[in-house]
Amino acid sequence: MGWFCCPFRALVSFGALPSALVGLVRAWVEYRASRAGRASGRRALVGGGLSLLGAVAAIAYLVFLARHPELPVQG
Repeated sequence: MGWFCCPFRALVSFGALPSALVGLVRAWVEYRASRAGRASGRRALVGGGLSLLGAVAAIAYLVFLARHPELPVQG
């Protein structure tokens, strides 16, 4: 459980959320291109799934930090 309170992990989480959201937008663009026949649909779905997973993980970690103010990362 020690890695939950690492300040570096909190900084990474703040960076992961915007990059995951950008990845979701990129996956949407790829998906639209695949519908037009210009790109692979599987690539768009895998990218979107991984970006969504990253966004959920970043949000879950930020919620965890907010619910546990006694952790050293808060001070």
